[in-house]
Amino acid sequence: MFSSIIVVVMFLFVRCTKIDLTGRTSFQNKKKNQKRQRAKSDVILKLNYGFILGLVVMRFFKRMERKLLRTFI
Repeated sequence: MFSSIIVVVMFLFVRCTKIDLTGRTSFQNKKKNQKRQRAKSDVILKLNYGFILGLVVMRFFKRMERKLLRTFI
């Protein structure tokens, strides 16, 4: 049980240090700028598989975190 708590604490530490304090407004502005750039150019977009994999992994960890918190709280 102790080792599982240590793993959860390490995960939460990494997650908390990765949080962007500027909020979602900067993300929305970047998204709008990307849409404008895509409209201007007719270039075939390359998929960023590393980014997609990162999103999938973070979604998995968030779900596991919720399940753990609901179980123990």
